[in-house]
Amino acid sequence: MSEGSLYETGMTIREQLWKDGARDRLQMYQEVDPGFADLTVEIPFGLVWSRPGLDKRTRALCALGMLTVLNRPAQIRAYVDGCLNLGVPKREIIEVITQAIVYGGMPVAIEAIKVAREVFKERGV
Repeated sequence: MSEGSLYETGMTIREQLWKDGARDRLQMYQEVDPGFADLTVEIPFGLVWSRPGLDKRTRALCALGMLTVLNRPAQIRAYVDGCLNLGVPKREIIEVITQAIVYGGMPVAIEAIKVAREVFKERGV
C-alpha cells in the first residue's frame, strides 16, 4: 500500500464515495498485486477525481453513465451505491441510466436499471 499524496488523496475520495467499503474493495487487488491496487486509487481518484473542474457528485453520475454504456454491472452497482452515499437522489440516478439508452442502447440501460433496483432495494431507497 502506497503512502504518497496521490494515494492519500485518492483514498479520501474513495472513502467519501464508498464509505467503510472503500478499503474492502481494494482487498482483492491487494491480494493479487499491491502495485495494481495502488494504481486503482492513484490514477482515477488521486489524479482525476481530485481535479477542481467537477464536483464528486457530477463525477459519480458521469461514471455511472459511462459504465452503463459499457455494460459493466459490478461497477454500475458500486457507482449507484456511491451516488447514494454522495446524496444523489434515486430519480437522478434513474435519469442518468435512462439517458444511456440514447448512447448505449436499450439493452445496456435495462441491465443497469436491474442493478440499480437491487441496490435501491438493499439500501431501502
